[in-house]
Amino acid sequence: MFHPVMCAFCGESVEKAEPDPCALILLTNWRSLSQDQAEQQFFTHAACLLSRMYSEVVAEAGVLHQRNELRP
Repeated sequence: MFHPVMCAFCGESVEKAEPDPCALILLTNWRSLSQDQAEQQFFTHAACLLSRMYSEVVAEAGVLHQRNELRP
């Protein structure tokens, strides 16, 4: 069963439609020992995430480009 989630960028509901919903995982203290790190997950539309990423990073986000309309 699909539970509705909210996009961290636009605040709208993220419907289940490939590649959405996407989960963006934030890891703090990345260069520290694992016990000093914290992790939190946010949901987002693939299009919202891509529209906010630096262009060179978008080009590397291959898993988000599975559908033609999301290509940079």
